[in-house]
Parts: sequence; structure tokens; C-alpha cells
Amino acid sequence: MRFHLVDFLQSVFDSKFGKSVAASTAAASPKAAEASLRRSSVNSNGSQGSSSGSGFFSAKFGKKKKKRARTVLEGGDEAIIEWANTTIAKARIAADQNPPGPEGYKWTQSNIAIRTFRDEHLATSLYLFALLWAVDPYPVDWAIVTPGKTKEDRLLNARYAISVARKLGATIFLLPEDITERNPKMVMTFVGAVLALTT
Repeated sequence: MRFHLVDFLQSVFDSKFGKSVAASTAAASPKAAEASLRRSSVNSNGSQGSSSGSGFFSAKFGKKKKKRARTVLEGGDEAIIEWANTTIAKARIAADQNPPGPEGYKWTQSNIAIRTFRDEHLATSLYLFALLWAVDPYPVDWAIVTPGKTKEDRLLNARYAISVARKLGATIFLLPEDITERNPKMVMTFVGAVLALTT
């Protein structure tokens, strides 16, 4: 099942960032592909670049980021969990504070990190909000987030977490109930979709 999730997350990543220009234009027409190859150049160090200087990133930079994401995704649950915990820890150090959290909520070492995708505190979605905050602190409106003590509050948090992730550009295919019931494979797809945002 893990390999199917890796393929799914890779397809989400490809749809967000696209395939290489030569591959996508080759499918369209051979003449367009040939023109695209003529415009590209190879630098003395072997990296590819555009002779016109246009484009967001060089092909080599994009390949490195994609390879890093693929490596994390192929590492399975442990690698994705390690990435998520490290991302939150780095954001806490950079901001010199914990994520804001709902009113009256106290972040502790046990609820700001996870060991598996079935951890109890994932049902409140607060860890997912911390991860979204680590990626981009602005879209999360902490006044809406609740501590998640009741079933209804947990469901509202899960709905809002999915909404914020989609607002950031993540492709999310899970239901709020998947988060509140701590369905490990579906929670992994949520974290993997957030990972695709950072690469």
C-alpha cells in the first residue's frame, strides 16, 4: 500500500510543478520539442540552463528538490514523520516561539511532535496546524482553532486544517473524519501534500 501512496503523492507533485519542458513539449509536437532543446544550453559545469535567461529555476535546481521530495516519500512513514517534526522544530527556532495555538492551549514536547500517524493528539488537528504554521504562518487564523476537547470541536478543526492546506495550494483528498479518527494512511497523504508544497 505504501508504494501506491508514493505514486499518488508523486503524481500530485508532478501536477503541481509539472514535468520537464522538453518532455511536455515532446508530447505536444516534435518540432516544439526540438525548438525547446535548441533554446536550452549546457553550462561548463554540466548543469542545464536557458539561453534566454527566463524561467523560475534552473533544471538542475528543480531536479534536486524533486529528488529530495521523492527520497522522503520513498522513505515511508518514518521519513515523512521525521520531515514534519524537523520542519516544525526549525520554524519554532526561526520564530523563537511555539505556534500560537488556540486560546488557553499549552504546547508541550509530546504534542508538538509525533511518533506515528496514529498518535492520540492528531485527532485534534493541532499538530497539523503547527505543521501548516511552520510552512506558512499567515493563513492559519488561530481564533478559529479550538483545543479539540469535544468531538464537534475536533471535526471543526479538521475541516479548517483541510481548508488551510488547500488555501496554501496542497492537493488534499481526505475527509475531516479521517483526521479525527486518525486514519494513518490518509493522515500521511495530508502531510505528504504539505511536503509537496515545500519542494
